[in-house]
Amino acid sequence: MKKPLMILIAIIAILGFGSAAVLTTNKTDPGHHDMVGMQGHSSSASATEVVATDHVVIKDFAYAPARITVKKGTKVTWTNQDSAHHDITPDKDGADFAASKLLAQGESYSFTFEKTGVYAYHCSPHPYMKATVEVTE
Repeated sequence: MKKPLMILIAIIAILGFGSAAVLTTNKTDPGHHDMVGMQGHSSSASATEVVATDHVVIKDFAYAPARITVKKGTKVTWTNQDSAHHDITPDKDGADFAASKLLAQGESYSFTFEKTGVYAYHCSPHPYMKATVEVTE
């Protein structure tokens, strides 16, 4: 009975150390894809904080900031800094917001929001990537 318990404890310890290594891997390596980030997990405050800006960066399989607020008539620009292709696709069909093409690294897309409202969007190849633009008067 002791031997199976010891084996189980050893396996748990090995898995725990392996998980810690994945979470502390250098994210600045352009060839590295963080599995936590790819699953849409985010621990940054920007995932819930609403920011007044007109520029969104796509990096580490996320939109940053994930929630922005702009005045009606503002042109918002998204720039892809990931090596993977991403797009900006409205969550609702027929939204007053045009989808982008797939953006390669370094490419940008801009859209001018002419109507007030809350516009949720995602990346069609990576649907766990989600963000929101709130347009006010």
